[in-house]
Amino acid sequence: MIVGLLAALRDDRAGRPAAAVLLSPHVDLTSSGASRDEQVADDPLFTPAMLRGIAADYLQGADPTDPLASPLFADLHGLPPLLILVGTAELLLGDAQRLAAAAGDAGVDVTLAVGDGLPHAYPLLLGTPEAAAATDRIARFLRARLG
Repeated sequence: MIVGLLAALRDDRAGRPAAAVLLSPHVDLTSSGASRDEQVADDPLFTPAMLRGIAADYLQGADPTDPLASPLFADLHGLPPLLILVGTAELLLGDAQRLAAAAGDAGVDVTLAVGDGLPHAYPLLLGTPEAAAATDRIARFLRARLG
């Protein structure tokens, strides 16, 4: 949803955030990413069927290829700098990798941080060293862009 909002703000010329941080983004509601099948055994939280159900509930019959629903298919040029954090033990790894590649190809300043063996939204696992390191990385990223 955040990437779709960033694209809409860019198109409306209503102003643009200076940067954005994305945790385990779900940016392809068509479920076309190959890594979803490859990551099934590693993801402790989600199954492909669960992600399809989440997408169906969100879409309510709308076209999953609509760039507002699946920002992976959006024109990403002109987006603010992005920091994408994702773990290798989650089905959305491929979404994050594909988004980072597409954003980079569109000229966006993008950083992809992949946490080895970590689950979905791992920076939110408060009290863990991995979350502390991710929080520090996010703070450095935002400080560098916001001043």
